[in-house]
Amino acid sequence: MKVGVYLGNNSSYDGGGFTFQETIADALLQSKFPHEFHIFHSNKKSLVKTAYHQLITASQKIFFSFFNVNLNIYKGELEKKIHKEKVDLVWFVTPEFDNVTVPFMITVWDLQHRFQPFFPEVSIGFDGKEWERRENYYRSILPRATYILTGTEIGKKELIKFYGIPEERIKILPFPTPTFFLKKNVNKKIKLKYNLPKNYLFYPANFWPHKNHISLLLALKILIETYKLDFSLVFTGSDKGNLEFIMNEARKLGIVEKVYFLGFVSKEELKELYKNAFALVFPSLFGPDNLPPLEAMACGCPVIAGEIPGAKEQFGNDTVLLVNPINEEEIAKMVKVLFRDKNLRNKLIEKGYTKVNRWTAESYIKEICKILDEFEFYRRCWR
Repeated sequence: MKVGVYLGNNSSYDGGGFTFQETIADALLQSKFPHEFHIFHSNKKSLVKTAYHQLITASQKIFFSFFNVNLNIYKGELEKKIHKEKVDLVWFVTPEFDNVTVPFMITVWDLQHRFQPFFPEVSIGFDGKEWERRENYYRSILPRATYILTGTEIGKKELIKFYGIPEERIKILPFPTPTFFLKKNVNKKIKLKYNLPKNYLFYPANFWPHKNHISLLLALKILIETYKLDFSLVFTGSDKGNLEFIMNEARKLGIVEKVYFLGFVSKEELKELYKNAFALVFPSLFGPDNLPPLEAMACGCPVIAGEIPGAKEQFGNDTVLLVNPINEEEIAKMVKVLFRDKNLRNKLIEKGYTKVNRWTAESYIKEICKILDEFEFYRRCWR
């Protein structure tokens, strides 16, 4: 079957969205699969140069085509491309969509505008209409999708509850471990570049309100003043409107000298920041799926994560330490436990390695192919 793969308009500054699409592209390029894939992309610059050149090369060697289609600018252009190539089904890898007249499947990362509509990023947005935009988008697209991909059983239940999707059309595929973080390469100079202290807690997240940086600031103050532990915080990520607030809060709490704001960093730097961190502390309030804990585990960095709906299902009970993400005392206490129990820390690292190597991007695409195999019996019914 000919399958169009639309990768979307994410850039590296978008964080997890870009990492996910890059991981999928990499998996498609590295192995041969039984279906013929045609890659559509909306922005050549948002793929790293090496991946882009691989795409061009692959289009000559195996069953790949490459087309630059920006849905924000060229409405209807994707439709022309897929009919020209006689594509049977389009997979929208990210939640970016354009009307097509062939069957399609789409990946849904979250429906948080329904669960936590009070956060400005899902209610107001840049023009005061973000909630309506999201709701109209999903209500229009999801009932028509051939298949909807979600990472957890929780995600599946949400799709059924909010949009009445028949469960047979919802496929659960957990996020794969990002390929780059499984590769072996070490740069010990990263600490020297940023002049970081020995024991730092790491949190890579763009500065959205739902990322809940405030809980980490409050937890750090408890660690320093109550437990007398010499920890620092390292934040990376692009400013999405909340950075100034977090910096001001750090000053008010009197801990700003213990908080490092590194801004956007390359994935090479990100990897080494994981490797040198005491732990990843991940208090994000959105789910049910998240990538950074998988990246951390692949780098040998133990994880303390917020126990939000879906977290236990995604990570399991013994690979990460789960805490109430809005309870700074619980976060601080868990850091203290991890600091004093070296055996626990080593056990988390070992189990984390096992988990992330078990479910890779190649495993993910193999499951995608099984879904395509299932649909092929229906698709053969018409031209």
